[in-house]
Order: sequence, then structure tokens, then C-alpha cells
Amino acid sequence: MYTSKQSLAAAKFADLSLTYTSRGTPVVALSGFDLTVGAGERVAVVGPSGCGKSSLLAIAAGLIEPTSGTAEIEEAVALMPQRDLLVPWRSALRNAALALEAQGTPRAEAIAAAEPLFERFGLAGFENSRTWELSGGMRQRVAFLRTMLAGRPLLALDEPFGALDSITRGQMQEWLLGALAAEPRTLLLVTHDIDEALALCSRVVIVTPRPGSVAAELSVERPEGSTRSEWITSPEFAAAKASALEALS
Repeated sequence: MYTSKQSLAAAKFADLSLTYTSRGTPVVALSGFDLTVGAGERVAVVGPSGCGKSSLLAIAAGLIEPTSGTAEIEEAVALMPQRDLLVPWRSALRNAALALEAQGTPRAEAIAAAEPLFERFGLAGFENSRTWELSGGMRQRVAFLRTMLAGRPLLALDEPFGALDSITRGQMQEWLLGALAAEPRTLLLVTHDIDEALALCSRVVIVTPRPGSVAAELSVERPEGSTRSEWITSPEFAAAKASALEALS
């Protein structure tokens, strides 16, 4: 059962199960999945491919119903899928404004709201660029800006940087932390990259192979004020990664 309640801190999944049919064969994606995400918390969900991570976000966004169990979600969830899904015939600015237009905001007002944010998101000068004129990192920034403009307190990000090269990915991780510091939101991040989970989140949830359930939870204590480079090269990061890898094995 999926419910949406403004009174919830953020999200709570209890004894969640999901079964779907693929080519006539039942597939159990999630089974007995339990997770609570507090308001303002940054939580990463890590696990092997096919363990139900993306399905969890789809349930959080109300796109699919769980087979059993409960998903109690705050009213406002903004989902950013793996692909940026930018519309090729729209400019970068009009792609970003699409989030507000979809909510009924007149086009001119939506564009006026999105345009001042382009400098903050490192996109100044590219407002009128078409999607094919943007680098992979820029496309992801436009997609994330569109997600933020939806104005929803819970961000559900599905492998947001999975298609980027390692250098750009690292830069985008640091940029995302800065964006969340400027506009705090609750973050539920799905990734298969342990380094990314530890770099971005304060809690890492390890999921078993399909059917997905919670195998372990790790608290991440990144030193305040440390850069991404300082953190990922620290002994504390190495120890946290070793614990995560052990939980995955």
C-alpha cells in the first residue's frame, strides 16, 4: 500500500515487497524491505543490478504500487531517473522550466523562475543551448535543476551520474553537495558505486541480491568542511568502504 502524508518526516518503507511479471514469469524484486528516511537526511541505497533499487524509487514517487507492505511517503517527491530525459527541441532553459510548466505555471513565469538559477548551477551562458550542445555533466546539471525547481523536499535520484566518466563524476558529486548545502533537501540516492554513496550520503543502506532486502546499514561520518578529495583519500573513508564491501559480499 502506498500513502502520501505531509506529516511524515520523509519516507518509511515497512515489510515492502514487489513482484512483477517478465515474459510470463513472476519476478520478486523486493521482499521484506524496511527503511526509514528522516527529514533532511541523505541516504544511499547500494546493491547489485536487479535488486530492486530503481523499483524502490518508483514506489517512493508513487509510480508503481508495492505488492505488499507499506510505503508512507511525504507529499512532495521529485524523481530524477537514470537518463536525463531532456527534450531535444527545447533549450537548456526551457528544459529546466519544464518542471514548473508541468505544475501549471505559465511558460513565461516558469522561465523567469529558472533563469536566475543557471549561474548558481554552473550553467551561465548556456541558457539557449540545445541538448546536443551540452556536455554530459551540463546535461545532468540541467536535469538536476529541473528536479530542484519542482520544489519538493524529498529528492529521489536514480544513478544520476552513472553515465559520466570518472573525472566528471567526481566533479558532479562535489557540485551536488554544494547544491544541497545551498538548498537543503532530503536525499534518497540509488547507486551501485560505493565510493559515490560514501562521498554523498550520511547513511548507506546495503541491499541483498534479488529479491532486495536490507542487509546492512552504515553511518558515514565525513569530517565537517572536508573536500571530496580529502575525504575519499582518508583512512576513515577506506575503513567505511571496507565495511560496505564486506556487507555486500
